[in-house]
Amino acid sequence: MTTIPGRLRAPLAFLPFLAAVAVVAIVGGLAAADARSVYSGLELLSFAPPAWLFGPVWTVLYVATAVSGRLCWKSGGERRVSSISAALLVL
Repeated sequence: MTTIPGRLRAPLAFLPFLAAVAVVAIVGGLAAADARSVYSGLELLSFAPPAWLFGPVWTVLYVATAVSGRLCWKSGGERRVSSISAALLVL
């Protein structure tokens, strides 16, 4: 039986969290497929962000969610916190 070297173990342990967040992001993206046209049709305030900014911001937020989930799991944090995080992803 082969074991995974320590330098590879941490990135591999992150993959399930990244995969879970990616599934949520894909489902959310499919649900909001026409959001760009709706957003561009709105009467926006002068300080409203441009439509192109939403993609990068959501990407950063989803990656940060995956990182925080992994760090919470790794630290042995309360399972209640992990459950709340998972529930928030579903919402």
